[in-house]
Amino acid sequence: MWAFLLSAVVPLLYKALAALGIGVVTFTALTAITDQLTAVIQSNFYALPSDILAILTLGGVAQSLTIITTAFITRVSMQSLKKLDFIK
Repeated sequence: MWAFLLSAVVPLLYKALAALGIGVVTFTALTAITDQLTAVIQSNFYALPSDILAILTLGGVAQSLTIITTAFITRVSMQSLKKLDFIK
């Protein structure tokens, strides 16, 4: 009985620990990359002339940058889970 439970639990525990480790590394690396990328984009965005900046702000360009970077992080996280066979 215990052998059956151990044979079922050990692989699940291994996958969970691997996913947690890869998830932490992926999240940390992606956060650093996207923070730097966002800082560069924002510094260039706010360096635009005030008239153009006002029009782009009314159009929601600043919020769209946040949406795009969040989608990028989500996409890479989902790809890392696919490599671990958590998602088919």
